[in-house]
Amino acid sequence: MTTVVAGKRGSEFCVKIENHCKNRDICIAVSAIAQTLCQYTDFFRDEHSGIRVDRLHVDYGDVEISLNAAPKAMGKYLEGARAIMLGFELYAENFPDEVRVIFH
Repeated sequence: MTTVVAGKRGSEFCVKIENHCKNRDICIAVSAIAQTLCQYTDFFRDEHSGIRVDRLHVDYGDVEISLNAAPKAMGKYLEGARAIMLGFELYAENFPDEVRVIFH
């Protein structure tokens, strides 16, 4: 089962994605969503974005993202990140034995 844990606390936003789905097709789809979130986050590494990406780590089956931002910059980042995260939520809703999403 793939577990996606995401949360925002003050100026910090973190996402941790761990493990693999049993179903190969679902695993591939969830991995594509994770890679999309990583590429989206990497886009904000520009020094003028107002966002500091503290950690963007991708390892086989696991992803860790941690960033800090001022409220305006965070709002801009979260607009796209929420749309991407919706992909995880839809898979969790349709395949609860394969994907679990936890927001805090």
